[in-house]
Amino acid sequence: MNLNEEFLLSKINNLEKQLFELEKRVKDIEERNVEFTELASNETILAPENKPNTRIERYLFDGKEYKKSKLVLAVIKKYVSDHPDINADELDATFPRFEFKLGSFSCVKKLDEIPSNYLLPVKRYFIDEDQLIVLADGTKMAVCTQWGANIAYFIEFVKRYGYQIKKIS
Repeated sequence: MNLNEEFLLSKINNLEKQLFELEKRVKDIEERNVEFTELASNETILAPENKPNTRIERYLFDGKEYKKSKLVLAVIKKYVSDHPDINADELDATFPRFEFKLGSFSCVKKLDEIPSNYLLPVKRYFIDEDQLIVLADGTKMAVCTQWGANIAYFIEFVKRYGYQIKKIS
């Protein structure tokens, strides 16, 4: 990576931090039951530093029970099913990006664009054949497996698409 790329990545990171601060302000307004303007899709969210242990949480979506990461997989598969002509760029723009200490993750990414260090030793995307999302043009998409405290934001986010998710444990 050259100095220009590093500089641009630094600027992007600063902008993402500013966006996160704005999102926190919007959430504060939401929690006080004040009207707000809906956030744009394709957002970048910073994962909380002190996230609670959410490993055992389960959710009900479309009549089935899921843990966090499988819930996201099911929601995105449902979205693609509801929008069969969607292309990879549109699908990527439909869902937000999340920023973690180790890097940035899209909710969904083209299989051939996932860096190898996101596949091994820990799979950060669902890449098994039955978990991949195949679009109408044949593009294979993989859904991110990295869901902790940010799952609450994802659940709130997909309400704009009419998807209802209920936490059951």
